[in-house]
Amino acid sequence: FKNLGGQSIAFDHGYVPHNRNTITYHFQPLCYNRLITYGLKSSLSLEENLKNSEYDVFFNNLKIENIRDKQLYNNFLSCKNKKLPNKISKVMIMGYPMNNTRYAGEDRGMYFYYRIFLEIDLINYVKSLGYNVLYKIHPERISGTIDIIQSLDVEIIKDKFEKIWKRADIFIFPHTSTTTFGYALTTNRKIILLNSENSYWNKKNYSDLKKRCSIIDMQFKNRFFFPKEKLKEELKALKSEIDHSYVLNYLV
Repeated sequence: FKNLGGQSIAFDHGYVPHNRNTITYHFQPLCYNRLITYGLKSSLSLEENLKNSEYDVFFNNLKIENIRDKQLYNNFLSCKNKKLPNKISKVMIMGYPMNNTRYAGEDRGMYFYYRIFLEIDLINYVKSLGYNVLYKIHPERISGTIDIIQSLDVEIIKDKFEKIWKRADIFIFPHTSTTTFGYALTTNRKIILLNSENSYWNKKNYSDLKKRCSIIDMQFKNRFFFPKEKLKEELKALKSEIDHSYVLNYLV
């Protein structure tokens, strides 16, 4: 349609403010004349990523714009002055979309085979520390995934994250490529992010992300390994306030 002279417009999927600089994200804008993102610096991050890509010549006629998402903004306003939980008992772990497709340009650890083992290890460890675990299963990949998670004896959450996030005292994200991540950033909950994407971060917005999330680096050697003692410490370490730089700059 674009090649025929029409105006082709795309909207960002979810609330991913172009944290990562990968080939997969470079492919997507090729089809469009205009691309709408969330937040001013989200647009700037995307522009930086595309300028540094090997396809930069194809983006000369791409117009990148940004809008404010009212749902995100209103949730941020309602949560920003509220106190954080003073006790951690319920931990929500965000499930990966267990897609059996391998995406070009993504790290090998993004494949579902490695992710399901990571989540099993993570659930079992957090349970061993005495916490109640809520597993937010990805809605697109309930079949198959649910059979595995049910065997771990944890509560599986199928409802929309926006409706049930208050049930948890803290969130653990083993990845950022999900709409729930952006929404979670606007809440009054501590977030632990297990980082497996070191070589792909857009360095500018990653510096703000570190102010919002407690980031724990993982290793990958045929499977993921997370530092258990570090995770244990972060689960115990309560926060009295949240730094909103990332949300203000990239989401709302």
